[in-house]
Amino acid sequence: MTFRYLDGRGKVVYLADVAAFIDAIRRGAITADTPLALGTRDSFQPAGTVTAFQHARIAASRPPEFRPPYAIPPWYRRRNVQLVALVLSALLLVYLATLRLRTLEHKTAVAQQRSVTEANARTGAEALRLTTEFGDSAALAQRRVQNWVDQQRFGDRLRGSALQSVGSLHGVRTASNSYGMAVDSLLARSRSFAAALVQRADSLESAGPELVGLLARVEDDLAVWQRDLAAWAELQHGTAATLDSLAAFMLDRQQSFALRDGQLTFLSRSDGARFRELGEALTTLSNREASWAEAVRLKHSGWMEALPADARPRFGRTPDNAP
Repeated sequence: MTFRYLDGRGKVVYLADVAAFIDAIRRGAITADTPLALGTRDSFQPAGTVTAFQHARIAASRPPEFRPPYAIPPWYRRRNVQLVALVLSALLLVYLATLRLRTLEHKTAVAQQRSVTEANARTGAEALRLTTEFGDSAALAQRRVQNWVDQQRFGDRLRGSALQSVGSLHGVRTASNSYGMAVDSLLARSRSFAAALVQRADSLESAGPELVGLLARVEDDLAVWQRDLAAWAELQHGTAATLDSLAAFMLDRQQSFALRDGQLTFLSRSDGARFRELGEALTTLSNREASWAEAVRLKHSGWMEALPADARPRFGRTPDNAP
């Protein structure tokens, strides 16, 4: 509720609320004879005849501790309101600043994670390219060894009448020894090529920070490849040793077997069992080689895909169908 009154000079004074009205009565600015009007439309009349003045004068006469809330001075209430508004504004600014900082930190973290992910992807792709190059190079070398084995015609030398040829059997033993040497040479060349790829990875990583970690990645992957290749070499050494054992056995038993209608017949059952055992060992080694190749294909994606079909090794064959 607003009030207005005429001061001693006849000037209209406006009061914003009851608290200001009571304060004016307490100060003596408004007495029972002061012209007073309620709101902005009522006409002036002696304050003593206005009910609101009578109530307000009672409130103004009370001791401070018994004054109602609306008796708090307006300037004091305005200062409290301003103080509260200032505190709330400060808290709001702190909250908004914290929220902004967290948003920036989140965006920075996301950007860093994306950068790391992209760098890892580039590093992984380059490492795969280098290690696949190693695997394909090894496959070409393995195919060359297989072609050499095919040329030795171990199957023909260890079948039928060839088993009675001492020269042919000695040739098998010599070729078996060369077989093992060819496998060892392949391993030595693969180690040299792996070292060259490691140097290439080191150069690439040094030249481009986006390939950080490439050297370690290539070294680890090539170590796996080298173990796989060593496992293959072990199978080949087993095959070469079995061929040598088979030829040595037949040389030692030249007087203990005969050929009847092209079929080999041993005078001793144990000799026949030993011959079959050696032949089955070759089949077993061939099957193990096929299993090895399947496992390596699953482990090394993209292996041999870039090689033409006639350059790829064919795993899981006994040497020229030897017995």
